[in-house]
Amino acid sequence: MRMRSLCLALSCLLLLAACSGDDADSATSLTAATSAPTLDANLSTPIPTTAVTVTPAADSVPEALTLALWWPDTLNPSDRTEVNDIINTQINGFVEAEEDETQVDFRLKRYGGEQGAIMPTLRTASGVAPGALPDLTLIRRSDLVAAVDAGLVYPLDGIVSASTIAALYGPALRMGQVGDTLYGLPYLVDIQHIVYSAAVLEEAELTTISTAFDDVIEAGIPLLMPTRRPNSINLTFYAQYLAASGLQPEQDQSLTLDADALTDVLTFYEALYRAGLLDEAALDYTSINDYAAIITSGGAFGSALVSSNLYLSEISAENGLAAASIATADGQPTGVMSGWVWVMTTGNTERQVLVGRFLNWMMEAGRQAEFAGVIRMLPSQPRALRDFPDERVPVTAYDAMLNGAIIAPPEPFATTVARTLQTAFMNVITGEESAEQAVEWVMGQLRDD
Repeated sequence: MRMRSLCLALSCLLLLAACSGDDADSATSLTAATSAPTLDANLSTPIPTTAVTVTPAADSVPEALTLALWWPDTLNPSDRTEVNDIINTQINGFVEAEEDETQVDFRLKRYGGEQGAIMPTLRTASGVAPGALPDLTLIRRSDLVAAVDAGLVYPLDGIVSASTIAALYGPALRMGQVGDTLYGLPYLVDIQHIVYSAAVLEEAELTTISTAFDDVIEAGIPLLMPTRRPNSINLTFYAQYLAASGLQPEQDQSLTLDADALTDVLTFYEALYRAGLLDEAALDYTSINDYAAIITSGGAFGSALVSSNLYLSEISAENGLAAASIATADGQPTGVMSGWVWVMTTGNTERQVLVGRFLNWMMEAGRQAEFAGVIRMLPSQPRALRDFPDERVPVTAYDAMLNGAIIAPPEPFATTVARTLQTAFMNVITGEESAEQAVEWVMGQLRDD
C-alpha cells in the first residue's frame, strides 16, 4: 500500500472568501490527492470545515473511488470546532484505512424544509439530476418513512455488516426499519426522560428514585411537562399507554385500544392533578422548549420532562440534575426515542459496497461514543454508551431507558384513536373528568366510529 502523510488545515477563511454573499454549502474532499474545498450554492452562511490534504507518494496514483457524503449542519455547529475536528479525524481515518485509494467528497448541508436543505434537495434532484445526489447522508428518523415512500433511499440489509446491526439496541434497530426492512442505520439517539432537582430530592430525603406510578405520587414532587399536542397525542402519555398495554402501534400507526391500560395511566394523571403535582403552566406547554430556560438557568422546579440532548448539555453546567425514566405503571424504564439515521441514496452496486465499509467504520463503538459525546447525544449501541467519554453521564439509567424505549411516531400522527386519547388526557389533567369517566367516554367515541 502506498505510504501517505496527512496535513490538516482550517479552511474557514477560504470558505468565507469564496461565499461573499452567495448561498453556499461547504464541501471538503478527503482524498489521496491534493484537493481544495469546493462550494455549492445552498447555504446562506458558510460553515467552516477542515480541509484534509493527503500528500501522495512519488509513485503513480490510481484512480480513486469517491464516496459522496452529505452531512447535516445540525451535527456540525459552526461555533464548535471540536465537533468538526472529530468528524475530520474519523473520516480521514477511513480514507487512510482504505486500500483502494478511496476519496470522500464531504459536503455540509442545511437540514430543514427550506430549498437547498437535504430532504428537499433529495426530493427535487432524484428525478431531474440523480447524478448530483450523494451516496450517503444522515436524516432525522421522523423523515425516514417519507423518504422510503418517495423512493429516495435504498435498503441497508446486506450492505452493513451483520455484527454492526447486531450491536444496536433493539428499539434503535426498529427506529431504522420501515416494515421489516432496514432503510436507516441508527447513529445518534435522543430520548425524553425526567430530571429531578438534586436540591428537591435532598429536601424530600430521597436517595433513590422509583418511577412506578404509585411511588411517584407518594414522593410528592411537582412535575413540569408539555401536555398540549394539537390534533395528535401527547408523546409521554402515548409511551406510558404503550408500556402499560404491552402493545406496539401498527405500521400505519393505528393503535389498539386497551381499556385497562388506559385506566391505569389516566388514574395516575388524575392523582397528579388532585395532589396539585402537575404544574398549572403545563396546561399551556406544547414543547420542552417552552420551559427549558427554567432548567438551564437553574430556576426552581421539582421534576421536569427533558430530552437527553438537553440533559447532556446541562451536565457540563453542573446544575444538580438527576436523570430518571418517565413514570410507568410497573416502574420499568421507557421513553420516547428519536434521532438521526444513516441512509443510502445510491443504487450503484460498487458504491453501495463502499457505503457499507464506511458505515461499519463510523459505527465502531469507540468512534461512535466519541462523536456522540461531543455532539451531546446518545449512541445507538450499548457498547458505545459504555465508552461514553463523560463519566458524569448516568450510563446505567440511560441503558435501561434505551432498552425499553418507544419510537416516536412519524408526523403527522393524527389518527382518530390518537386524537380521542388526547382529549381524554386533557379532560383528566384539567379536572373536567375522572379517569373512569374519561375511559368510558373514549370507549363510547370509538365504539360509535
